[in-house]
Amino acid sequence: MSTAIDDSYIPDIDYDDFEGSDGSRRVIFIALVAVLILVIGALAYWRLVIYSPGNQTLKQVENTTATYSMGTQTMNLSDGSLVQVEVVMKLTTLANMSEFSQKSAQLNNAEIYVFSSTTFQQLLTTQGKNQVQAELVTQFQKILGPVDKLPQLSAVYFKNLVESAQGAPVS
Repeated sequence: MSTAIDDSYIPDIDYDDFEGSDGSRRVIFIALVAVLILVIGALAYWRLVIYSPGNQTLKQVENTTATYSMGTQTMNLSDGSLVQVEVVMKLTTLANMSEFSQKSAQLNNAEIYVFSSTTFQQLLTTQGKNQVQAELVTQFQKILGPVDKLPQLSAVYFKNLVESAQGAPVS
């Protein structure tokens, strides 16, 4: 028995048809390098701009539950009425707690100044209370200053607000 190889089933391949394969390999290589550069650029942008601790957005900064209470104070309003209130500040994640205690006298002074410029009638309305809160935030932020160009407090709340018309006792 002779084992002869039958060449009839092997197709006749002309290797000259593959001359363009080096060109298509170059295109694929260039495309892969371009994709790699884009990925590296996107990662660098994410790390340097988006993830950078110094470039936090206010929304990220406000994500906190820390508060600082000014304590309960009884103050005269501009029309001679009295108010007794505890002002509580909602702090940002950048807040420097030692600065709050160091500047507590200045913060108390600003609180008294804002309330002494307010009337009893203004505090009766929600709009009036909102205006006082906004003014307190502005004054407190001026005193405390920013950290990394962002505020140290994000809001002011009234706790135990008691208003008394002129001549009426504060309970």
